Amino acid sequence: MRKFAVVLMVFVFMFSFGVQAKAFEDDFVSFENCISSNVPVWIGGLFNIGYERKITENLSAKVRAAYWALSGLFNQEGEIENFAMGYIGADVLFYPAGEALTGFAFGPKYDLWMGGFTALDMINNPTVGLQLHFVGAQVAHKWVFDSGFSMNIVLGGLANVAVSAQAGDEEYIGDPPLAGIFMPFFDFEIGYAF
Repeated sequence: MRKFAVVLMVFVFMFSFGVQAKAFEDDFVSFENCISSNVPVWIGGLFNIGYERKITENLSAKVRAAYWALSGLFNQEGEIENFAMGYIGADVLFYPAGEALTGFAFGPKYDLWMGGFTALDMINNPTVGLQLHFVGAQVAHKWVFDSGFSMNIVLGGLANVAVSAQAGDEEYIGDPPLAGIFMPFFDFEIGYAF
């Protein structure tokens, strides 16, 4: 599944370079980079940061990372304890109005959630390494002010397409947390463009 995600991103990058860009106005402030964070999820202990880079006049790439500080809530008495989770992700955003990093955008999204837990329901209570692969789509609108302050609203969905769980040298038998789910999402990001 990783190969499919990589091929999809390469495909989008290849064919987007031929798209004609919108001409700049003389007094328009242009930004090449943006660092941002999804604010509402801080309440749930998901501390995150993202970096978006303008690739062409109407295309950008974004990388993200997060650590879920409250992931221990998935502990299940007698089955799972010491649960911890974080993720890395990548987005490709197409801005049809012709100015990357500002305005309406849409594109694919890929997340790799990684974590671990102690399996109390297995012999010797091994530590289980967990990887969840998510793919999805998103639509967004970003406002960037002359000072560089940015706000971004994102709507979309992610589907779990692959799960890998290893307990030492053996495959974990059971249903890992978050496996096989579909997650709609709403992000409100604040950041700084430069």
